[in-house]
Amino acid sequence: MLAYLIALEIGSGKINAYRAAFAALLHDAAEALVGDIPLWSSRRLGGLKDGLEEEAARELGLNDIAGMLGEEGIRHIVRAADLLATALQARRYMKMGYIETREIYQTSRNALCRIIEEELRDAQRLVESLLEEPCR
Repeated sequence: MLAYLIALEIGSGKINAYRAAFAALLHDAAEALVGDIPLWSSRRLGGLKDGLEEEAARELGLNDIAGMLGEEGIRHIVRAADLLATALQARRYMKMGYIETREIYQTSRNALCRIIEEELRDAQRLVESLLEEPCR
């Protein structure tokens, strides 16, 4: 849903919102097989993580994911939606008193804001409204 909203905010002339939402679903399905790899491990794995997710997608019969994620803008939207979901969930946990999730929130938020500022500037207003704070 977040990928769909981000794509809509960018505009229908630039990105097909349905394809972005579908690519995000495919990504999530592959990630469910691979598991959610912690940031520390992801940084050290580099491109291997993407390769694992692509292999998982093929094993699940979701061969379209590699092509879709290679499309202009869609990869950035899927990544932004993933980071936004993580940041929003971490913030919910913080509000419930689980202050340990502050680092997860900050890391996700900072990575998200970098993508927004560098690749998806048209979605900045939406993202900042959902985060309830500016990226700057």
